[in-house]
Amino acid sequence: MLKWLTTLLLLIPFAHAADWQLDKSQSHLYAISIKAAEIAEVHRFTIASASLKNDQLFSLKVELASVESGVEQRDELLRSVLFEVAKYPDFRLSASLPDDWLAGVPLARVTPLDINGTLSLHGVKRTVPLKLNVVKISEQALLVVADEPVILNARDYGLVGGLHKLAQISQLDDISNLVPINFTLVLRKDD
Repeated sequence: MLKWLTTLLLLIPFAHAADWQLDKSQSHLYAISIKAAEIAEVHRFTIASASLKNDQLFSLKVELASVESGVEQRDELLRSVLFEVAKYPDFRLSASLPDDWLAGVPLARVTPLDINGTLSLHGVKRTVPLKLNVVKISEQALLVVADEPVILNARDYGLVGGLHKLAQISQLDDISNLVPINFTLVLRKDD
């Protein structure tokens, strides 16, 4: 009897921490590229998955083949020349929230969260600062919005060669190495 009770007491702390999963219909991620010093283009990506495990461990996965810029030929070049999706099919972002942070988020109020995450892209992992706003829409739903874009430097991820090839193919002087990434996520609690 004592062994059974001890086991039950050890499991209680984990019982309240349900996992949160991405609501794909309410979530989006996009990047902005700058070419020829003054032309901005928006590139949308489909978020394959995102979750928050045990109210603490966040992960996000984006399939790079899902890029949509509004021009199919450009999308194909981005997939094959820049991202090399056959070799590097996705990028991933992960982060750990402070212990019990989510429990302190009030309902229906914007709560800032500044943490470091790990961005994995093109075979390279780098730490990136994340400035987020989190809103607990209900006890079953979270809204997570980038308060500031994540600024990706293509040089840090071995993408400069691909950018130069894209510029040559497109007959451009340059494509900026700096790419702001912005996202809005809705996560729903598993039942």
